Amino acid sequence: MGERHLCYQIKMLSNLIFREMQKEDREEEEEITPAQGWVIGYLYENRGRNVLQRELGEQFHLRRSTVTEMLKLMEKRGYLLRVPSDEDARMKCLRLTEKAVKQHERVVARIRALEERVAKGFTEEELDTLFGQFERIKQNLSAENG
Repeated sequence: MGERHLCYQIKMLSNLIFREMQKEDREEEEEITPAQGWVIGYLYENRGRNVLQRELGEQFHLRRSTVTEMLKLMEKRGYLLRVPSDEDARMKCLRLTEKAVKQHERVVARIRALEERVAKGFTEEELDTLFGQFERIKQNLSAENG
């Protein structure tokens, strides 16, 4: 039996998954960066509360200037609004526009459909085993860095 390379196989799977995610017809929407997608997802999940710009920097480990520029572009493209905070009018809370909500919901639907394709034919027990193996790989890599 030939030599097997676990990292190579993981990378090939990652490439295939990335390509599948990129197949979306982008004519109806502007391209957003992965970081902008994370911000939209975070704001979507936290719609019921006030989220301030500095929280995004802390959440995603980004510099203040990076967050500022990203939010300016997202605001310009119609993905978010900055509104005065109820507690302190000097502070601006971030709100998603309807455009951003629809974008997020399309992405989530695509991810769910891809997850179903990837998991096709696996039993729950096999998936549990696979997730356990993923966790062990993460621990192995963390142990080396820790």
